[in-house]
Order: sequence, then C-alpha cells, then structure tokens
Amino acid sequence: MTESEALAVAIQLIERHSNNRDAAVILNRMKKKLDKPRITIASAKAKGRSLPTKARQDLIDTLGIDPGDIKVTPGGCAGIDLYLSPAARFRFPFGVECKNVEKLNFWSSWDQAEKNAGNEGLCPLLIVKRNGSLPICCVLWNDDLIRRLAD
Repeated sequence: MTESEALAVAIQLIERHSNNRDAAVILNRMKKKLDKPRITIASAKAKGRSLPTKARQDLIDTLGIDPGDIKVTPGGCAGIDLYLSPAARFRFPFGVECKNVEKLNFWSSWDQAEKNAGNEGLCPLLIVKRNGSLPICCVLWNDDLIRRLAD
C-alpha cells in the first residue's frame, strides 16, 4: 500500500467515525501533495544547467568569443556560472549568475551574483528564467554601464 492509499483510507475512517473534520482536511492536503507528480533530481539539475548553457552559446554567437574561452561551471561549484578566460573577460566583463526557477528570491540571488562576481573582479549580472518565459537580465545601473552602452 502506497502512502497515498494509506492516507485515503485514514481519511475515510476519520470521516466515518469522528466529528474531527480538521484532521480529515489536513490528511486530504497531505494526500494531494503525495499525488502531485514530482520532478526528479536529474530533471532539476538538467533544468538548472540549461540556462547557463544557453547564455554561453548566445555570447559565443553574438560576441564571436572563442568557445574555449567560456566554460559553464558545474552545479555545486562555488562561484560564477560562466567561467571566462582573460580574453573573454575583455569582451564581456560580467560575472554571470543564472537562476532557472519558478519562484525567485531576488535579493538573495542578487547578493550571490555580487559576491561571486566581486571575487573574480567582474561586474555582477543576474539572468533569471522560469518555464514558458524568456530570460531576464539584471545589471547594476551605473556610469560604467552607460558608458559601455554608448561605445
């Protein structure tokens, strides 16, 4: 008997033999959570890798950076998500942090981007995406950025 089936039996027993409707409601919520399909760990990791991989390819295609000059760092490694060679840093001086999630804690993600980029001497750049939407890029609005855009 699965957990979901056991909860269904418990719900029926409580509803038949008790006036305690709160317990049935709580068990019903637990059953719905168990019945909901869950993403596998492998799928979650693949989803997390897809955004930095796309960002890497976009930089290669758009800026003409040599593919060997940009590496996607493995998940679980501390630091920026795209490791750039000195030649790539000259063309693209940003420390990239990618978040491919449905719900985002923006400020903790931004703090992580600032910390990791600062450790590399780069400007922080946060790319966020969720299912069914285009990626969004966040950078600091400052004089250096405005000068770069003007060049």
